[in-house]
Amino acid sequence: MRNSGLDYLKFGMALMVIGIHCASIGYHSELWGVLTAQGLFRVAVPVFFIINGYYLYDSIRKGQATAIVSQLFMLFTCWQLIYLYFYADQALTQTDQFLTTLLLGYNHLWYLSALVVSVIAVYFIRRGSTRQLSYWAVSLYLFGVLLQYGTNYQWLPMENGYLYFRSALFFGIPFVLIGFLLRREGISRLPGRFPLLWLLGALSLLVIEAALNYQQHQQVVGYDLPLSALLAAPVLFLWALGLPSVSSGRSRLYSQMATTIYLIHPWFNYLLHLLNVPQGSIGKYAGSVLGSMAAAYLYLLFQQLLSKWQRATLSTDRVS
Repeated sequence: MRNSGLDYLKFGMALMVIGIHCASIGYHSELWGVLTAQGLFRVAVPVFFIINGYYLYDSIRKGQATAIVSQLFMLFTCWQLIYLYFYADQALTQTDQFLTTLLLGYNHLWYLSALVVSVIAVYFIRRGSTRQLSYWAVSLYLFGVLLQYGTNYQWLPMENGYLYFRSALFFGIPFVLIGFLLRREGISRLPGRFPLLWLLGALSLLVIEAALNYQQHQQVVGYDLPLSALLAAPVLFLWALGLPSVSSGRSRLYSQMATTIYLIHPWFNYLLHLLNVPQGSIGKYAGSVLGSMAAAYLYLLFQQLLSKWQRATLSTDRVS
């Protein structure tokens, strides 16, 4: 059965990702831009990984792991081709960079390549005890956080450090494992009688961490792996999972739109850039959100019409 809370959560997370890539409202207030784009909104990607891990458990039990990996790989390949316009010129001038982009994914598509690797990894280690797998999930993520902080504070002289810490090993696998284990252990809600307090407290940690980093740097520095996400992401996931769930076509539509919005929004960021809409402005964020939502809805509508046409064609063929 679908969980409408998770469907709507995915939609909200997709809008947060747009906020990250548009620098939120940083054009109007650098501090508030940091607190959102480098703080609160950074919970989005870990939550996406957890949701995928949660549903992966049932997919593996049904023997669908290979099909899931194939679908993800095809999705990654198709969207890599769609965004080829942005990195094709590197093939002649920056061959190493081109090959890296081709393998790991252009811009936001790193998430899909990391998800493919994470699903495969979790499949092979799925029989480990909950204690062992929890240890590895936490340890890998903390090591990734350490690499990120070392790079940002220049403790570790790493060029393109994000290629190492924003990866399947230190980002994808930990949170996919967390989602997988939550489903395996049957954990479906936050403890206690006041789940909203858990949620507010956990999300506040993201904002506080971003504020402390901004105070130290005195400028905007990206943090893909906030330390506090290790608590905030599972808490937000369990809060949404514990909401009264009413399965409906509307919640399914929002879930499908979330995926499409995530995949297509950089095109609208680019178009708004060509129109000289400032990065970090409310106009750019609103334009990207509205454009992506409209495109996602039209894309899903086209898919639905195409599916109906194919079914009608098959029915006609059977009759004749």
